[in-house]
Amino acid sequence: MPTKSTIFDCEILTPMFIGNAIPGEAELRPSAIKGALRFWWRAMHGGLPNLLEEESKIFGSADEKKGGRSKVIIEILKKLENIKTGLPTNHNFKTTMYQDTRRGNRDDVDIIKFLAYGSESKNYFDVNQTTKPSNFSFKISYNDIAFESILKDIVNMISVFGGLGSKSRNGFGRFFASTNNEPLEDIQIVLKKYMTASKSDFTALSKSIELYALNGGPYSIWHDLLAGLGTAYKTGKESAGDNPHNYEKRVIIGAPIGTYNKHRHSKTHFFGITKSVNVFNGFILFLPYDYLIGADDYINNPANFSTWKSDYASVTAKFNADLINMKKVII
Repeated sequence: MPTKSTIFDCEILTPMFIGNAIPGEAELRPSAIKGALRFWWRAMHGGLPNLLEEESKIFGSADEKKGGRSKVIIEILKKLENIKTGLPTNHNFKTTMYQDTRRGNRDDVDIIKFLAYGSESKNYFDVNQTTKPSNFSFKISYNDIAFESILKDIVNMISVFGGLGSKSRNGFGRFFASTNNEPLEDIQIVLKKYMTASKSDFTALSKSIELYALNGGPYSIWHDLLAGLGTAYKTGKESAGDNPHNYEKRVIIGAPIGTYNKHRHSKTHFFGITKSVNVFNGFILFLPYDYLIGADDYINNPANFSTWKSDYASVTAKFNADLINMKKVII
């Protein structure tokens, strides 16, 4: 049984789309937190040669010989409040719109709604949404005392760059976390602490990461901040192709859902949101990886690999250079 525990008190910063089998009911489950813990633990330990083995020792494995039952127990202490509202439109980025041309129309789509729902401009599907000022708390129990400092760093990364619930890659589900009313460590310190010398074959912290801060802050309203991040991401992504509807190169950053391309991979850019004294600051974190190493695409097409890898380097560099209204942060 676990002998040590840490309680995290959290305040939701951006709407959290998360629910259960009951329509309209918001619920945060331990499994959602555990999944986020595992993802960011891997991202922060990409240099370990025995990564899977070490991960299994902490978070468990179906193979009893490799880890068995999880050594980490998660308990939700204060549940989410059911607050279901429409997304705000009164932000300062009203002129920034996406246009849906798939059906021959050119309906304007608000940038916040695009981040939440995609390019559909009408009949937004129903989602479970809880938004601030709702708070929640959870307890994580474990045996290894040395795991405590690592745990706080992982939760820090989840709260700022990871989020919980659907659309978390687009800046939703962010929260402010503290332990015993003490704020977690500065995020730049955490990034520097876990950077490895070389890139991994998956998105992980290394000396190649890049962090960009949104200009014009701090922001007093979360949706002004998120709209700014969405605008920057939109501009950078569109610059990666010859035109907004050319997906050949943009697929490296992240192709639109429904666009068939066997090289479509998960995003390597993460929206970051922090809060301090009732104001918000925004970031975009770039986590590059050793592109396609070990993937079937590489194994089956070795002759094309050098071209693909060169495309990855050039497209991501152009994307980062064209992030509008953002500045690079020295880590």
